[in-house]
Amino acid sequence: MSNLPTGWAMATVGEVTLPITLVDPKVAPGDVFTYVDIGSIDNRSNRIFDPKSLQGRDAPSRARQLLQAGDTVFSTVRTYLRNIGFVDASLSGAIGSTGFSVLRPAEGVHPRLLHYYARTKAFVDGLSAQMRGTSYPAVVDSQVRAMAIPVPPTAEQERIVAAIDAQFSRLDAGVAALERARLNLKGMRAAILNALLVNKGGQRWPTVRVDSVLGAGRYGTSTKCAYEGEGLPVLRIPNIQSGRIDLQDLKRAINRGLDLTGSIVEEGDVLIIRTNGSRSLIGRAAVVPAQREPLSFASYLIQLKFDRERIHPHYLVAALSAPPMRLRLESLAATTAGQYNISLDKLRSLDVPCPPLADQLRQITEFDRQLSMITDLDLAIDRASRRENQARSSILAAAFSGKLVPQAPSDEPASALLERVNLARASSNGYKSSRARRARTAPGRVPA
Repeated sequence: MSNLPTGWAMATVGEVTLPITLVDPKVAPGDVFTYVDIGSIDNRSNRIFDPKSLQGRDAPSRARQLLQAGDTVFSTVRTYLRNIGFVDASLSGAIGSTGFSVLRPAEGVHPRLLHYYARTKAFVDGLSAQMRGTSYPAVVDSQVRAMAIPVPPTAEQERIVAAIDAQFSRLDAGVAALERARLNLKGMRAAILNALLVNKGGQRWPTVRVDSVLGAGRYGTSTKCAYEGEGLPVLRIPNIQSGRIDLQDLKRAINRGLDLTGSIVEEGDVLIIRTNGSRSLIGRAAVVPAQREPLSFASYLIQLKFDRERIHPHYLVAALSAPPMRLRLESLAATTAGQYNISLDKLRSLDVPCPPLADQLRQITEFDRQLSMITDLDLAIDRASRRENQARSSILAAAFSGKLVPQAPSDEPASALLERVNLARASSNGYKSSRARRARTAPGRVPA
């Protein structure tokens, strides 16, 4: 970084951090320890929220880095996901995964300042550009420690951290309000769906068995398909989205000449997810729209053709999303080898609301109107969330360019701080800050 503010200095992360002790929890197989891995990080708030409690005998091979309060853990895998956390006093003594670069500030470097710099766009993007690997893109610890960091005077670090904390606290309050709004929208959506099941007087509509209003039902094709396939498009689970068919993610049958007439869908058909590893997806349904070309459907979906003189497909699909209907669908799902499944026979036996057709049309029109309003509000919340993220990025950019708080000529320059850190390193048997100290001991037996 050129044109550093007065009193600042440039260093590498390795020059302002201390070594980490490596331990082996398996040395004490009966002892319980706290394990922090990448899954323990909330990458939206950059907090450690779900550490695990394990016995030493169950320690994964990656459980090796002894953490202490003030450390920043930075995931070296898929750095763009921003799995970055701060170790507070409650986690001092926990064990961190070797999937982290653990950044422990040297004396005179504010722990929160180091943490905030690890969250800057410049730092994350700089490391993301260095990742190697395809299925498992990552950097190594030495690359993290080789990254440049602008270092303010110690006194100014305190002012910067206080200013960031204050501004982030205001943003946190805004985030909490947005999350409350999201929960309210979720409740509103459930209420709108439940309203489909009752008449104007609040009485439940009479129900009928699916097989009494069903014209036909069948399973789909098990043919292989791919994005580069040359045959007919094959609708799959990802195409069933919120009551509609999403045609943005289509795969095609690999064989152009394959006869798929037995699995062709028509406008107004209902497709239902019949098998999946997630129970919450079982029974999710969508109505087939008008088509530009014939569409087939995969074997883990069921095609239903209804008597449209008695039941409107859009009404039925919306009603199936109402919480009581979802509970019923999920209760019908059987499980085998971790997969949930609902058969066509069970769907035939399902009782569904069946108001007069005119009432179905009235309710689905009102449902669409209200759902459109909720969708607009949800999009507004998304936009506000993006602005909040941009605001945090701008605050951090201002902080590390010297524009967030004023400089004070009386502050000891950062060059003096870096000189002391270097002297301390030289007097500690010449260790390098980018290398960890190793100890084949249990966590609780490592000296403080």
